[in-house]
Amino acid sequence: MKRNLDWQRIWGVALAAMMFVSAFAQADVVYLKDGSVIKGKVIESVPGVSYKIKTADGSIFVFAVEKVAKISFGEEEMRVEVKKGGVYVIYLKNGSVIRGKIIESVPDISYKIITADGSIFVLTMERIEKIEPGEEAEKVISRRVEEKPALPIQKMPISVGGGMGSFKIKGYSKKDVEGRGGELFGDLRYMVRENIAIQGELRSGKHSGDEDDVKSTYKYLSYGATGLLLFKPSPENPFSLYTGGGLSRYNWDYSGEVSWEDYYGYWTLNLSSKESDWGYHLCGGGEYPISKNLFLWGEVRKIIGTIEKPKIKYKIELNGRKREGELTGEDWDYGHMVFRGGLRLSF
Repeated sequence: MKRNLDWQRIWGVALAAMMFVSAFAQADVVYLKDGSVIKGKVIESVPGVSYKIKTADGSIFVFAVEKVAKISFGEEEMRVEVKKGGVYVIYLKNGSVIRGKIIESVPDISYKIITADGSIFVLTMERIEKIEPGEEAEKVISRRVEEKPALPIQKMPISVGGGMGSFKIKGYSKKDVEGRGGELFGDLRYMVRENIAIQGELRSGKHSGDEDDVKSTYKYLSYGATGLLLFKPSPENPFSLYTGGGLSRYNWDYSGEVSWEDYYGYWTLNLSSKESDWGYHLCGGGEYPISKNLFLWGEVRKIIGTIEKPKIKYKIELNGRKREGELTGEDWDYGHMVFRGGLRLSF
């Protein structure tokens, strides 16, 4: 009886060992970019950050996403799980819907899916609209295939924006021009990386008002480029922020007019000037998606620039007699704040 009991124990231990080895025979395989291959079970995944894998001897490793070339999940194990449930629903941008298990994932590039009938599909990230876990999916696997949140500010590499702005400046006289100016603008943005963009811009503005007794008008046309850093305050909040700075060429067109009457008669003085110079700017703002590819945004921008020794032409008239000339003004600081907003379309 004792001998039989010993054999039962031996067979029990052997069976347990076989089950243990069998479990890891279908292990997940992590392929690192340095050529290393780690076999085990992926027990946790932080989307876009890291993978945690447990090997057969109980060791636990954590690998950053940028070090991982691809991950293969045990195909036979997945095939059984598909038939039992716990599938994922993959929605493609062409309207197709695929139900199955993810057996391989190349971070930010593609997914390999096996369906219940054994069919295998390889889907690139560009084709996938979204991935949703089935009702019976395990939490650990759910974390593994959760989509990496994308910045709502820009899903496509190129976008165009436009809108209106408001600003106030000091004129050639160093005094505020009454009222506020307005501008129209457009830009073309290219996403260099997920949260870094460069933006080409074209702006046109006009500010008219009284500057002392002179009725002045300042117009400008500018073109330039801006570098932007985009970020989200919270992954759950679709609102996003950005900050940046850049360089623009400003072409200013000034005109002024004043008239008065005295003992000698009726005087009219007309002033004009055209100057251009490179200016700098700093900006900060936010964007909010109102549809899939359309965003509402607002921005505050600080313009920094100086026109050195502007040339101002004058034309003075008294009782029909005219005289013209040119004078040199003092350095003009055209720096100002602009509050602007508009829409952005990505494509």
